[in-house]
Amino acid sequence: AVERGDTSTRCYGIAYDLGSTTIVGYLMDLTTGREVAVSAVMNPQVVHGDDLVSRILFATTEENGGAVLQDAAVDALNRIAESLAKTAGISLDNVYKATVVGNTCMTHLFLGIDVASLGQSPYVPSMCSDVIVSADKLGLQFSPEAKVIVLPNIAGFVGSDTVGVMVSTGWESDGRTRLAVDIGTNGEMALMHKGKTYVCSAA
Repeated sequence: AVERGDTSTRCYGIAYDLGSTTIVGYLMDLTTGREVAVSAVMNPQVVHGDDLVSRILFATTEENGGAVLQDAAVDALNRIAESLAKTAGISLDNVYKATVVGNTCMTHLFLGIDVASLGQSPYVPSMCSDVIVSADKLGLQFSPEAKVIVLPNIAGFVGSDTVGVMVSTGWESDGRTRLAVDIGTNGEMALMHKGKTYVCSAA
């Protein structure tokens, strides 16, 4: 951003875990890498379905169902951002980046992408690559210049939250056999053995 004075010490980002039941946000100082604050809310989408299959059904059969679920997710992320800013005593105008991880269904709904293909075999996602979009286009109330990065998904029900686990833990650092378990409404596992990674999920 182009701003008056030296604002280099006021540079923040938010890392979101967009869970099926709980959404968590971490406010990060992008200059120092330090975690500044944490906030969480229940995912407001639960009123339209406790599980992913119910939400896929709502998104694909109800009029504007997908948009309703997207708006609910965006509203939750904004409420978390407001809580983080209040706790840290900062302005949301100084949040210039956000990253979002979640299971494949959650990231599709957040981005407004059709989830019909996730509701029927072979459960192929509409897209798996990472996505970078401006915060204002999604309705997130950060700096106008802020970018939102949604990490890539792996498969139908193995999402970017699993990617986040592997990236943040130095998954392949020593070649040892490793198992990662994400216990949630949509549970995911990843096993690395002899240079190969295997993943699966279960409700």
